[in-house]
Amino acid sequence: SMAKWEAAALNTLQNYSGLAADRLHAMMTSSLKGQGYAASVGQLTELLNDLVARGNVSFDSGVYRFRTKTPAPGRASSPGRAPSAAPAPRAASPAAAAPAPAASSSSGSMAKWEAAALNTLQNYSGLAADRLHAMMTSSLKGQGYAASVGQLTELLNDLVARGNVSFDSGVYRFRTKTPAPGRASSPGRAPSAAPAPRAASPAAAAPAPAASSSSGSMAKWEA
Repeated sequence: SMAKWEAAALNTLQNYSGLAADRLHAMMTSSLKGQGYAASVGQLTELLNDLVARGNVSFDSGVYRFRTKTPAPGRASSPGRAPSAAPAPRAASPAAAAPAPAASSSSGSMAKWEAAALNTLQNYSGLAADRLHAMMTSSLKGQGYAASVGQLTELLNDLVARGNVSFDSGVYRFRTKTPAPGRASSPGRAPSAAPAPRAASPAAAAPAPAASSSSGSMAKWEA
């Protein structure tokens, strides 16, 4: 749905030395008011990132710039044919040089807001850059947060490159890192065999029964 605004974005970038996404969005909203332009900064950022991937635009320090493509080498003329004279260059009409927008500060100054951005993303399934910017502006009002959407976008793109955040269809999402596999526990030590029961000592021999009375009393009946 943003493809129809591609030419307008490129034409605007071509007239400036560089523009942040929010600045370009404001200019296109103003100049294309009667043509139905109603995209968000996040949607425009997605279009710009696509143009960066295709080589039409460059991105550095939060600023998008029109990239002039190197012309292909001319076709060799056939032998014997005199080369036609090159047309005289057309004088460009002196356009008033528009002041270049101030370059956004590098992501270094945004490093202190990295944890806040990650914590906010962690609480949602996904957020566009302009939506996250509005939430951080509200929640960090008393802590001096005054970054632009372009500066926050630069920080988010840096987090994407480092693997902390993912980006898809204009939405940034917190990326949960897969925990490293746990260390295999050492195999259990085989339980030692229970000691064999000790043989009971044999019972003391019972004393022999007392001998019956002597046979002396019976001797008289022997004969």
